[in-house]
Amino acid sequence: MLPIMVLMMEHTSQPSVALDPLIAEAKRRARQRRYTAALGALLLVALATGLALGFRSSGGGQGGGFATAAAPAHAGALVVPIPRGLHRYNIRGGFYRTGTRPPVIGASLTNYRVPADATLRTKGVLPLHARRTGAVLQVTRFIPLSSPGVLIGLHLPLSLNQDWRQLDLATGTLRYGFLDFDGQPYEIRVWIGRAAPAHDRAAILQALAAVHPAH
Repeated sequence: MLPIMVLMMEHTSQPSVALDPLIAEAKRRARQRRYTAALGALLLVALATGLALGFRSSGGGQGGGFATAAAPAHAGALVVPIPRGLHRYNIRGGFYRTGTRPPVIGASLTNYRVPADATLRTKGVLPLHARRTGAVLQVTRFIPLSSPGVLIGLHLPLSLNQDWRQLDLATGTLRYGFLDFDGQPYEIRVWIGRAAPAHDRAAILQALAAVHPAH
């Protein structure tokens, strides 16, 4: 009987040995499928997060809808976002102690570099021969000896469809006006040269519409 039992044991153990490689391969493939599924889920989460952040950063809000420079300009209690590609120059003036530097009361945004000796760069004075290709926005805290009174006709949000004074020249059009915010008058000027590039005009008008309170 002993030889017969040995033969039977050997016969029944052979299928187990033959199935071991198949079982190992099945386990390996199962692990690979789980890894692929987990990796796909992580990629979907990363993609969804990136899209959400992208929409959030390019969405609306104060100054939203266009790429801006790192820091906006300030004019009193108003903030002027600066579209990329425009140059920003501080306007100084107002009341200050003799021997000290005049404080910043506003900013000029231009589509071209302004020479260091130009009054537009520091005092915000637009020359009558302003560039035909130029586009300029100025927001200045107005410090008058008396209130501009009836000249105040602008309001936030700013647009060209408001009560502007207008000066048409051979080189372009200057619009100017006043708005009252928190009891303080501000002077706004917009220069659009007759040959100003369309994208520069659009950038200036975007910045104009995006002017908003600091708080």
